[in-house]
Amino acid sequence: MPSARRAQSQAGSEQEQKATEAKIYALIDPETNTTRYIGATIQKLSTRLNQHLAEKFYSGSRRKFEWLSLLRAHGYRPRVQLLEVVPIERATETEQRWIRTALNAGVDLVNNEPRLWTRWGSR
Repeated sequence: MPSARRAQSQAGSEQEQKATEAKIYALIDPETNTTRYIGATIQKLSTRLNQHLAEKFYSGSRRKFEWLSLLRAHGYRPRVQLLEVVPIERATETEQRWIRTALNAGVDLVNNEPRLWTRWGSR
């Protein structure tokens, strides 16, 4: 059985590598019901959420790490919400548009500064 699971996992990874669409998503604070993070991924949203939750050390956004650590300490986990599906070529600009819109509306995001991506390897 373990080899069947491994094959299934590899098949899923290959599908993600061939993705033509990206998902723009938000992580929602379960206590306040507010958006705290906006991201983009080619993976299943549940997979991407689990990756965020599995982060055991600061990697990228200190504020996101601290927020997720605080939620975990209180027995919570964020909700993930799909915002938009776009062609992969438009993922970065669309994600940045969502981030700018949220920041302009006064939303307290824990994202880093918007950045440019050249590869979709692990997102």
